Amino acid sequence: MIGNKNVVGLNELALELDQILAVLGQGYVKSVAYDTAWVARLSDMYRGQGFDEALPWVRRHQHSDGSWGGDVLHYHDRFICTLASIITLHTIGSGTQDAQRVQSGVEFL
Repeated sequence: MIGNKNVVGLNELALELDQILAVLGQGYVKSVAYDTAWVARLSDMYRGQGFDEALPWVRRHQHSDGSWGGDVLHYHDRFICTLASIITLHTIGSGTQDAQRVQSGVEFL
């Protein structure tokens, strides 16, 4: 026999699940520096194919300490995201600002 308290708890859980399912696919997923850096490398070969915003995104999302990665400092994340971003900017970047971004990233590592 299920008590009244358990039924209320199950009803609340069912309501919460309904709310979650109602918005699936409608949300926004933040870009990730590691993935975006690698996608940016495709923009040079596949112009106009949807990769064009990746390199500007990488340029805009370098942290003040020279790294790339999540907002919360986690060294593994920052290391691999910074390394991927450095490779991307070194490979397809241009100009002194990209060279400075690469240097700041190297100094972070």
